[in-house]
Amino acid sequence: MNDIIRNMMTRRSIRRFTGLQVPETYLQDILTAAQYAPCGSNSQFWHFLVIQSEPVLSELNAAVREAFGRLQVDEHT
Repeated sequence: MNDIIRNMMTRRSIRRFTGLQVPETYLQDILTAAQYAPCGSNSQFWHFLVIQSEPVLSELNAAVREAFGRLQVDEHT
């Protein structure tokens, strides 16, 4: 089996992190690969934001949890 197909079939979501930052060279590789991802009509309206500041990540996490909490309440009303 092709390595790319194997990687796609065995991917998983990670929800617990170590707190270690991703090395800059890896970030650049990931962002370069993301730029080559397909998009509708080749519109390329994507923007990437890399956040490595723990306080900013915590604030974003709290905002997302609050928004999902409101979404779940709205679905049941």
